[in-house]
Order: sequence, then structure tokens, then C-alpha cells
Amino acid sequence: PVTVSGRTLLEVCAGPDGFDPRQSQGADRPLEGAAERAPESVSVGVVTEGFGRDESDSDVDETVMAAIDRCEDQGVDVRQVSIPMHEQGAAIHRGVSTEETAALLRDRGMGRYLQGFYDAELAEYVGRVRRENPDALPVTLKARLLLGEYLANEYDGRIYAAAQNRRPALRAAYDEQLEDVDVLAMPTATKLPHEVDPAAGVA
Repeated sequence: PVTVSGRTLLEVCAGPDGFDPRQSQGADRPLEGAAERAPESVSVGVVTEGFGRDESDSDVDETVMAAIDRCEDQGVDVRQVSIPMHEQGAAIHRGVSTEETAALLRDRGMGRYLQGFYDAELAEYVGRVRRENPDALPVTLKARLLLGEYLANEYDGRIYAAAQNRRPALRAAYDEQLEDVDVLAMPTATKLPHEVDPAAGVA
């Protein structure tokens, strides 16, 4: 059997795919060796706007801060940073991803207009499931699809365009802080997982 380290596996999986036209072809950044850096050489920016939000669960905030404190105890340079535009990040993400999710299913999971490998078998399968058994789709996906179609039909792309046009400024706000620190730290989800209700069907 072949043994592969976690770092090597991450190196292989990270970066642009090169074939998938649905994926942004960003820069390929080497990761091998990054884990060997001494803690004292690593800096972490704690995004103040990522904590204490109205929708935040205090347990989540406390757990993330505890992890950051452990890093600081190991010698990591921990700093507070402020990114005011982070407050708009969730709305910008929803404005883009909701309509794109609906469009992607409409296009049978393939997307359009970009060069790359298009999986015909995947497209056929997704299209068949959509026609013959749409109820098999998860409840959360159905809700997103309904909202995506509503926004596209009701606003004729205006919401999507406005959100897309804000993306460069949002990315630049994060990149500005990343010029001074290696990593930005905050909760990736503001709440604990919901309890599964078997009566609600597939979540």
C-alpha cells in the first residue's frame, strides 16, 4: 500500500483543478513545508467583526477564541484586525450563490461559457433526477433553488449583478489585512448545528 501524508494530500487537492469549468482558476500556492514553520513566525489576525454578531452563538465564539488562545500560548503572533466590510459578506455571498445554485441545477450541474471538461454523464444524471424525482433533492437545496429562481425572475438579475460587483471590494478588504498577517481567524459558522428532525425529511 502507498502511504501519503496529510500535507501531501492537501497539496494535491489544493489549488485550481485545471479541468473543471465551474471552478475559479486562482493561483496555485505551494503548501508543502508550511506546517514546518515555527509558531513564532506565524501571525494570526482575529477579525473583530466575525465575533459577537447578532446571530452568533456564544458557544461558537468562545470555542474559536479558545483555539486562538492556544495558538498564542504556543508563541503565535495574535493580533486584532478590523474589516468593516465583513459585515456585508454574508449578504454578498447569498446574492451570488443563491441564483448561481438555481442556474447550475438548470444547467444540469455543468455550468456554461467557460472552457474545461464537461461531464456528459453527470449532466444526464442530474437532468434525469430533476425531471423524474425532484423530491429526492434535500430540503435545504429546494429552498435555495426556489429563492434563486424567485430572485432571478422577480429582479431580472439586478440582485445578482449588484452582489457580483461588490465581490472585488470585499476580497480586497481581506487581502489588505493579509498583507500584514498570515491567517485571518473567525468562526466559519455562527451557530451550532441544528438538531435533525426525522419528521422533516432529508436536511
